Amino acid sequence: MVETKRNAELATQTANLLRKELNIKNWQNEVSRDLHDDLGATLSSMHIYGDMAQNIWYTQPGKSREMVGKISEQSKELIQRMGDVVWSLKSPEEEKNSVGLRLRNYSKELLSGKNIITHFEIDEVLAQKIVSPLVRKNILLIAKEAMNNIAKYSGAAEAFISFKLDGDRVHLIIQDKGKGFDKLFTGQGNGLGNMEQRCKQIKGTFSVHTEPGQGVRINRIFPIAIISHSG
Repeated sequence: MVETKRNAELATQTANLLRKELNIKNWQNEVSRDLHDDLGATLSSMHIYGDMAQNIWYTQPGKSREMVGKISEQSKELIQRMGDVVWSLKSPEEEKNSVGLRLRNYSKELLSGKNIITHFEIDEVLAQKIVSPLVRKNILLIAKEAMNNIAKYSGAAEAFISFKLDGDRVHLIIQDKGKGFDKLFTGQGNGLGNMEQRCKQIKGTFSVHTEPGQGVRINRIFPIAIISHSG
């Protein structure tokens, strides 16, 4: 009886180890695909702009400077995106790698320059329990996209970012008190589709509440399972 129990415990431990190894492999594959796609597309675009700038360097100097500016902008964005991927792989238990600190840093970069005051309500204990790089990265990029929208379009003086647990759901809410927009006539440049797709990747739902003059409230709701999700 004792031997049977020990064998069962050993089998469970072995299964857990194999599951962790498989999850690590899945993370590596996901990161590899992201870096490959991102690097390939961006470097190809930079190469095209470089050739164009070289070909018109003397005949259209103004246009060539514009192309060089695009190369500089794309290289900066690529460095930021690679930094986000590297951050997502680091231990969430260390304060310097926390979701809250990362969001505050981006708020300074994206919103402070627009004189937008950002109020945070981040459950760091909750955030530190999310170990999956895929989940950490998607949560970060969803928030960044929303902050970009606030900086570019809202005209708001204040923004609110909340990340906390409500029952068996994790809520990421980003809200501003800006001019809002009419969802029926909004264009595709606001990244709402990207945010919704990232929510789906980690089994979440996505909703937008807005109307002209009433600001924007974007709510992403994730199942509690993302806390322990590691695939």
